[in-house]
Order: sequence, then structure tokens, then C-alpha cells
Amino acid sequence: MSRERAPVFAGRKAADSSLDLGGLTARPAKPKPPVDPAALAEVAERHGFTDRDSGGQVGAGEGGGLAAPPASPPASPQVVTAPAPASAAPGRRVLRSGRNVPVNLKATPDFQARFFAVCDRLTEIHGRPITQAEGFEMAIAALEREVAEGGAK
Repeated sequence: MSRERAPVFAGRKAADSSLDLGGLTARPAKPKPPVDPAALAEVAERHGFTDRDSGGQVGAGEGGGLAAPPASPPASPQVVTAPAPASAAPGRRVLRSGRNVPVNLKATPDFQARFFAVCDRLTEIHGRPITQAEGFEMAIAALEREVAEGGAK
């Protein structure tokens, strides 16, 4: 079997100008019909979409002043359980809390298991899900208290 590739333009020279593409043009974009703001607000409310900048009002904001009253006062914080991919850590939770800065750490498998166990134990103690971010914040606060008391060396 030959290891050479077959020529792409068999029998043509690289500078062959017989291929004229000058007649090709892009099709004009079809105009989209305008969206009814009331219908948009109704769909947003029905599916639970809220505008974070409007204090929880459904559909409100810069996108056209769709001020519809919220269905209920926003829960603080709102826990959203997402299906975890196979590669995700066991018991991973998603929480809309304003935490948006990643902290990337390398750890041993033993430390990771211990940290997850602590977060799970905190969940049992507090009676609500404690995320890894919240567990990390609690651990830092405890370490800061220990350092302030002169205990960490």
C-alpha cells in the first residue's frame, strides 16, 4: 500500500484560475419577527427565569423593561442540583451564591476524600447542603481563628 496521498486537484496546477467563484454571494438574512414583551415575561416566569440585576423580578432589566412581579420572594441562596458528569466529584452540588472566582488546588486523593467527608458531615449538622466552596470558606475561617489565637505554628 502506498503511503503517498492522492493529489487533491488531480491534473490541475496550483495556479489554475479556471475555477471562478465570483458569482457566489451570501443569502440575505431573513428578518426575525419582534418578540412580544408580555409573552416573553410570561414564559420567563413560567420557567423560573429571573433577572439577577432586578432584585428577582422576572424578565425585568435592560432588555426592554419587562417588569413582571416575582412569583415568590427569591430564596437565598437557591440550591440547584445539577446532574454530575461521570468525572465530577461524588456529591458535587451547584449553588447560585455569587461565588465566581475559581480556586484551583492540587491535593492527594486522601485529602480530597477527607475534605468531602467534612463537607458531608457539615451538611448533616446544618441540615442543608454545604457546598465545597462553603466548606472551604469555613475551613479558612477556622484557620484564621487559630492563627489569631496563636495556635497555628
